[in-house]
Amino acid sequence: GNGYCMELIAEWEIDESSIMGITALSRHYYVTNCAHEDSNYKTVSDYEVPANLACFPILHGHTLLGILNLKNNLNIIYETSAIKFIHRLLIVLGHIIYVQNQKNNLQKSELTKKELGIYVSHIVLENIELTGKVQKRGEGIRKKAVCLFCDIRSFTSISEKLDPKLLVKLLNIYFSELIPIVGRYEGTVDKL
Repeated sequence: GNGYCMELIAEWEIDESSIMGITALSRHYYVTNCAHEDSNYKTVSDYEVPANLACFPILHGHTLLGILNLKNNLNIIYETSAIKFIHRLLIVLGHIIYVQNQKNNLQKSELTKKELGIYVSHIVLENIELTGKVQKRGEGIRKKAVCLFCDIRSFTSISEKLDPKLLVKLLNIYFSELIPIVGRYEGTVDKL
């Protein structure tokens, strides 16, 4: 009977001579009311040739996001008003898909930024955001660097004697002085 197929573009290879390929490349819908006589219609083995076929690009601007493929075997001719309605509906769908993809990408970006922020200074993070480039392993740059190992004298014995709340306050005072100084020189506190 009737059917539809919607494909969202990922790693999609386009057969330029097929109806879907023509739709994808032209960014315009393609309608045939007699698919079996259309030279652009290509069937996959074991599939029945539909009487009518319509392919619509799902776009955001001129960017192709997917293809909607409608077919029917009822010999019902696609009316112009229906084609225009579907076309307008897919413009809205394209916008919705685009916005959702942007939200997903933003969430991934924020998560990555948060994860990276644990390991690198805010200056390094800002540089990555501005350039979009991350130094690959083995492609590092030569720089003079300092590693500072610091310890609180007698910390173990102090921590055994102090109330836990007071100990946390003491550590917070210590780190509130240490961390800004390290950050000022583009450093990263690795372990607290």
